[in-house]
Amino acid sequence: MEPASDGPSTPTVVDATTVWHKLVAVVQRISRAGEAELDGPVNAAQFLILSHISRSGPAAQSGLVAELGTTPANISQLVTKLEAADLVRREAEGTTRRVHLTDDGRAVIAHLMPQYRAFITARFAVLGEEDLTQLLRLLAILDTEGR
Repeated sequence: MEPASDGPSTPTVVDATTVWHKLVAVVQRISRAGEAELDGPVNAAQFLILSHISRSGPAAQSGLVAELGTTPANISQLVTKLEAADLVRREAEGTTRRVHLTDDGRAVIAHLMPQYRAFITARFAVLGEEDLTQLLRLLAILDTEGR
């Protein structure tokens, strides 16, 4: 005898809110795990600032806000803490103050970057190249829509 049915099966509807909550949860879990893995004096947000400056050169705080998708107040707080730890310095360049890495900041990046790359590579190893390309494409669409 067949089990009772509630009627025809309906396809699962993907709710954008559910996707958003899942995305935030995954990013937070990966971020926390990364902080636990990295053997250094900075948290994940501070590491992202150091990493960005290391890759792109000195940056205005407004550029860091745009790059990291956070608030000016948050960037100011993070840069102040990095400055207090002598990992960055602010220098006036015309009407803009740019954030530069110090020698200690470069040393922290040199120490942490191999750990960071290994951690991220391991976390994303479950995705193939096509999956990574698709994920990057989708994130770019979402990022463009939000600006």
